Amino acid sequence: MKALIAIHQQSVNNQPLPTVSARELHRFLEVGRDFSSWIKGRIEEFGYESGRDFLAITGSPDLAKSFSPDLGKSQIGRPPIEYHLTLDMAKELAMIERSPMGRVARKYFIKCEQLAREAVPLLLETVFKCKPDWARMLEYRRMGLNNNEIAGILGQHRR
Repeated sequence: MKALIAIHQQSVNNQPLPTVSARELHRFLEVGRDFSSWIKGRIEEFGYESGRDFLAITGSPDLAKSFSPDLGKSQIGRPPIEYHLTLDMAKELAMIERSPMGRVARKYFIKCEQLAREAVPLLLETVFKCKPDWARMLEYRRMGLNNNEIAGILGQHRR
């Protein structure tokens, strides 16, 4: 599947989650408002929470120039804030826009999630074929055993 919008891994609430750049989504959706007003308005209007729905990272002045090429050399401008959105937030923003591109983006994010869910069992099967002890460790963990108990069963010693 061709990537319409790049998906990156970020840590949100200490959990690795796929995220998308809000700027890239804004460009893809062909929103009529400027980026800063659009994202801040959507966050406020729909109650999105930093650390749960998105990460906000302040960029450098050099990054500001790259997003505002019309800035002269004597003007630096305010460093932009980069927003990394969870796929759930990105899907919702795509639906909110109610445009043909919003519909395309929403379907794309749903397909990405579907492909990821389908890949996990295949990945685990491959790993467990290469490392059969890992499959047994996972099963023992599901039974409620701790690491020392599992190591004892598998004949290994913790260091």
